[in-house]
Amino acid sequence: MIMARIISEITELTLITLSGMVSITCFIKLKAKKFSYNDDSTLDYNGVLLIAGLGAIHLFGFYTIIAVANNGQESVIEYILLAIQIVTLVESTIQSTFIIDCLKMYSNDEELKRTKPGRSLITLLILIDVSLWVFQTFSAKKYDMNIIQIGYYDIIFWSIISSINTPFIIFFRFHASCCLSEIWANLYE
Repeated sequence: MIMARIISEITELTLITLSGMVSITCFIKLKAKKFSYNDDSTLDYNGVLLIAGLGAIHLFGFYTIIAVANNGQESVIEYILLAIQIVTLVESTIQSTFIIDCLKMYSNDEELKRTKPGRSLITLLILIDVSLWVFQTFSAKKYDMNIIQIGYYDIIFWSIISSINTPFIIFFRFHASCCLSEIWANLYE
């Protein structure tokens, strides 16, 4: 049971770390090209939905970090859980910024339309987000995955926090993959 949980947590940490690295790489690659931006500086509905999911990720992450840091026990699972939450906070913020920025980009350059820079990286991000969405959907209500948080807070408080934030976190991954699909389809038209 413990080995299965360690493998599960390491898999999630690997996917999130890979997503963060690909987001940064793709962001740098697209910023180096001469894409045009829409003049509209307001946040559209996709940006608002991403920020709502991002808020849930941050709230869940901060509560988990507090519980793990103040638990007093030191185990491999706790270190991995702490790393997952820290990397998730950073990755989700970077990816949200990337998506919001790219949703405003378009191209008038025929060379960019022909070469499609960053398109394969966006495809990889879509696959990673869908993988994280599936992973988080199937592990969402397993309370044995949140023993540290339940032990630090109590079952009622953690149930409330988890029940409110988990659907938003799952939605964040799904919506991010949809936004990335829109970027993939529209960036080079």
